[in-house]
Amino acid sequence: MASDERMSIGERRKYLKLVAPRYARAKRRERSELLTEMAAVTRSHRKSLIRLMGMASLDRAPQRPRYGRREYSGSGRGRGQGGLGRSGLCAR
Repeated sequence: MASDERMSIGERRKYLKLVAPRYARAKRRERSELLTEMAAVTRSHRKSLIRLMGMASLDRAPQRPRYGRREYSGSGRGRGQGGLGRSGLCAR
């Protein structure tokens, strides 16, 4: 991988899974050195890496389904039957 290329999230997680056992066994000074190394390799902030190392699993959570625009029934004005526009005032 070239130095200007960024790691994908999956690649970062793989790398962190490999380093996690070393991080768990390390004392404070070695953890600091590992964090510096991990930050340089993954280009992530140290605080983010600390949070990830503290997680029970480095597996990503499954993606939730994305919902598009909702379908509304009614007059088609978008604010219900009252006829309220964007400002919330009735134009009658």
